[in-house]
Formats: sequence, structure tokens, C-alpha cells
Amino acid sequence: MTLSRFDWTRIEQAGSSYIDAPDSVVPVTPADPAQGPRILFFSGGSAIREVSSALALSTERSIHIITTFDSGGSSAALRCFLNLPALGDLRSRISALADSSVPGVPEALKLWEYRLERDASEKVLRAALSSLSSKTHPYIGKMSVEVADSLLRLLSAFERGMPKGFDLRGACIGNLALAGGCLSFGSVGESVRYCSRMFRVRGIVEPVTEELAHLAVRYHSGLVCVGQHAFSGKSAELSKGEREGGIESMWFAAGLDDAAPREITASDSTLRHIRQADLICYPPGSFYSSLVANLMVRGVGQSIAANPAPKVFLPNPGADTELAGHSLRRQVEVILDALTADAPGLAPADVLDAVLVDSANGQYGEIPREWLAGLGIALLERDLVDAEMSVGPIIKVAPQKVSGLLMHIAQELCGAGW
Repeated sequence: MTLSRFDWTRIEQAGSSYIDAPDSVVPVTPADPAQGPRILFFSGGSAIREVSSALALSTERSIHIITTFDSGGSSAALRCFLNLPALGDLRSRISALADSSVPGVPEALKLWEYRLERDASEKVLRAALSSLSSKTHPYIGKMSVEVADSLLRLLSAFERGMPKGFDLRGACIGNLALAGGCLSFGSVGESVRYCSRMFRVRGIVEPVTEELAHLAVRYHSGLVCVGQHAFSGKSAELSKGEREGGIESMWFAAGLDDAAPREITASDSTLRHIRQADLICYPPGSFYSSLVANLMVRGVGQSIAANPAPKVFLPNPGADTELAGHSLRRQVEVILDALTADAPGLAPADVLDAVLVDSANGQYGEIPREWLAGLGIALLERDLVDAEMSVGPIIKVAPQKVSGLLMHIAQELCGAGW
């Protein structure tokens, strides 16, 4: 049996809700959240939105590496017409981490998340966009001058660069603003950083790559789907038979009409953030399209292994259509395969130290305790589920419990200077 690199017995046995924890638990909120631990997540836009917001109260240095491969929603038109990575998940995480205590930010967030009408004519939609750029829209007058000028600069840039025939129906204003930033600065990362400053984001939001690609999957049934929209989320129209056995493999494809595999490399800033993190978390969410997609990008596995910080997996406690046919052991195997493919010869414990579960309230199937121990991966069983938010197969983690546990792990095991 391989021993874990860390002494996980140091993590308080009383549970993960440190608001109501006993006095023996060391407080997890640093004196200055601006100097809190750098807790890094690989995710999409919505699954850990509430966890991100809760964590921002304790540390303003969390790092969010976000997928850019979605092919559905309003991101699809931007990808098609402007040849950009998907921007919707980046927009969502910026919203979750925005500091609403700053004057002008709450009002700007309303516009940021606003969607143009789906049934209006092209003429009406273009007039609505022009009213934003010219400061005549009613939302603009409720913002601070500084925030309004920054946001309108991006929307004006998008309007100037908007291709002929671009479909504005249902377009999200925040996505258009991020696209305007890409046109202005020539980089998705620079656009995200500009918008993060505009909203006083309490953390770091980073696209995993600047390169373009789509996700492709093969099911055990033999079915191949190209494009995230084809196999994940509400727009996926796969029968039970087609999903039978679950996803067998996933790769990056050059386009929706070209399933040939291609290699994608992480941006330099993404790799730097991974190497500097105090704690790395593989969180809940759409398992393949939000988590594994990030881990498959070249350079990610090597950078994770090069960082001596603890790495933890927080699996979905309930239903996820992308996990059909996947046991908890299979999920861990997929994560390890994705990361070690980037750096052959790595041991499992180089990229994963612990799995965090709520065995009393979650639905994980069989928990492979002995198998994990044999790999040197610890198993922590804690109270993590929000019973009030969980209905039927939809089981959600409690934001405060998860953020509290992660802060406690960081405090006990990271050796961070905060």
C-alpha cells in the first residue's frame, strides 16, 4: 500500500461546516481575504457558482481555470462568426466572483447577464445594441461612470467588429462584451482580465487555452458525438440506448464537421497559475465537458504534478448525465488517465491526493476505499450535501460547507503564508 504524501488526520474530524464547528477547529477566515490561499478549480461556468461566491468571502485569491469548448447557446454564434473560443462559462464565473459591494457593479451585472429578445427582428435587436453603446439604454444610467465607460467600450468594439449576418437573437450582453474585448485586445485572456478588473472580481478567472477546438466523445454503444451541445446539457438529444454504457473516450476535434483528433496547449498564464496554487480541486460539475476537458489540455498534467500542493477530487454527489455507466472508481481512473497522458510515468498520487465524499447523503455507488488506499489516495468522508437544495436525483453540495472544508485543508496542509 502506498502512503499518502499528507497527514490527512490533521483535518478536523468534526465535519466540514466550520461555522458551527467546535471550538477546537482553527478559524478558517484569514484576517485579510486579499491574502488568502490560492485555491484552484478546473470547471465550467455554473456547477460551482455558489461555492465560488462563498469562497470569495474567505479568500480573494481563488483561481478558476475555465473550459472554452462549449458549442451551444449564445456562445455558438460567436464561435461561428468570429472564430472565438466559447465565452459563456467565463462570463458566468466573472459574475459569481464580482464584488457587488462596489458602487455600480450590481447594476452592471444586470446588464452583463441580460439577454436580447429571441423573437425580435434584426433591426430591433441592432437598435437595442446601439442604444447600449450610445448610453441611452435605461440600465446605463444606473451604473457608475467608470463601470459604464468600461463596459460600453467593449460593446462598442463588438458592434464595430460584428460580422454581417450575425444573429443577435437571445445573445447575452456579457458574452458580446467579452467578444468585444477579444477584438480589442487580441486575446481571450486579456478580455477576461479587463472585465475582471471592471467587476472587481475577487479571484482569478482564466481560460484554459486561447486555442480553438470542439469536444468529441465516443460512447460504448459506438456513437460518436462532435460538439459539447451534442452530448451534454439540455440540448443533447441522445436516447437511453445511445447512452448505454456511458462515454468511452473524449478528445479535441478541429471542428463540428471534423472529428479528427487535434492537440490543444494551455496558455502560459494558465500553467503559471497551476504551478503557483496552494490547493488544487477537481470539483463537481459536468464530468467530461467541465472537468476532464480542462485536464486533457497539454501542459496541465505536467504543471499539476510539478506543484507539491495537495490535490483533491470532489465528485458529483448526485446525477450527472455525462456519468452514465461510471462508478466512482471509473471517474478517478478517467482523471488519472487524462493527467498522466500529459506526463507519462507519473504516479497517481502525483496528481491526486484525496477524494472528498459525503457517503451519508450523496449517491456515489460503491466507494473503492481499498483501491484508493492502494494508490496512496486518501478518502475523506464529510458532511458536504445541502439537503434543502437537493431534490430526487439532483443532489447539490452546500457552498458554505465545501468552501469551509477547502479553506480548512489549505490552512492545515498547504503551508501557505496567510
